[in-house]
Amino acid sequence: MISDRLTYAPYELRFKKPLVTARGVMSVRRGFIVAAHTDAGMGIGDVAPLPEFGTETLEEAEETLKAASRTLKLESPDVGPAARFGVESARRSLGGKLKAESRKLEHQIEVNALVSGQIADEILQGARDAVSAGYGTLKIKVGIGAVREDIRILRLLREAFPETALRADANGAWSLDEARQFAHGVAGCGVEYIEDPLGQPDFETLSILRRNSDVAIACDDMARGIVAKAEIIERGLCDVMILKPSVTGSYEAMERLSAKAKARGMAVVISSALESSVGLTHLAHCAAEFGSPRLAHGIGTAGLLAEDTLQPPLVPTHGSISLPDLSAIPQHLMQQIATHLTTVD
Repeated sequence: MISDRLTYAPYELRFKKPLVTARGVMSVRRGFIVAAHTDAGMGIGDVAPLPEFGTETLEEAEETLKAASRTLKLESPDVGPAARFGVESARRSLGGKLKAESRKLEHQIEVNALVSGQIADEILQGARDAVSAGYGTLKIKVGIGAVREDIRILRLLREAFPETALRADANGAWSLDEARQFAHGVAGCGVEYIEDPLGQPDFETLSILRRNSDVAIACDDMARGIVAKAEIIERGLCDVMILKPSVTGSYEAMERLSAKAKARGMAVVISSALESSVGLTHLAHCAAEFGSPRLAHGIGTAGLLAEDTLQPPLVPTHGSISLPDLSAIPQHLMQQIATHLTTVD
């Protein structure tokens, strides 16, 4: 459904505690809520750029929204993926489309808990909290300190939580030798996969790592852009393809990449780029539509935020999210959001 008016408003949300990754520390999340309006109602989406993860900048996203609010189109081929995903999401949620589609989808989405920290005790406590809350899969941020310390932490986690699925996300922190060292060191820990182990991957290096690793390799930011991801899939250079909708951009591209990956025997995991709960609502539908069933997806990040765009926020219960229906958000909340949106004249 084509909207007859687009509006948007900025947001700035604080994290409960700084999020530590190999790329640095994040304390706030900035983005825009975008609304698509017709006489029949309103649909909303989240434009949540994160340049270090492969999107446009916040300023570039706002320029796109300004132009789209005037023309109702995403005209330029250079439109950034975060803006495209947010606007497409808002339009898809018009007219009850998500509600109709949800009848065909899995209604319970398993999610992983994101655990980060600068020291082992902090990570172990975060893992204990997540397991106590009912999560069956933990995604551990590694690559912040020495490789041998990451190996020690994963071994401690496996000893403490023998029944819990473990994933390691290096955010491109390592050289080939360091990645091989880590893979060898955690080979007996039952790690589900290592995400983005290489800092400067090329096809040959990734192929060498995959042949020499007893642990599955997952590709997220190692392949920036749709073309790069498609080539990784075509060459069979990973075991798990991770798709961030705000980085991939269009729904058509997500559907195409997911189908290609599954045809090659790869698992597909849908992952957040730390969107607000408005964005996570759409990501839950992406996980149900495009992700591999019975796998935990990386969309349980609302609990990291001290503030959110929806109340209550889309926080997992016992490690899973019930497939939400954005059209079912209480009308007073929709109106509350609408009053803060800015139409560009």
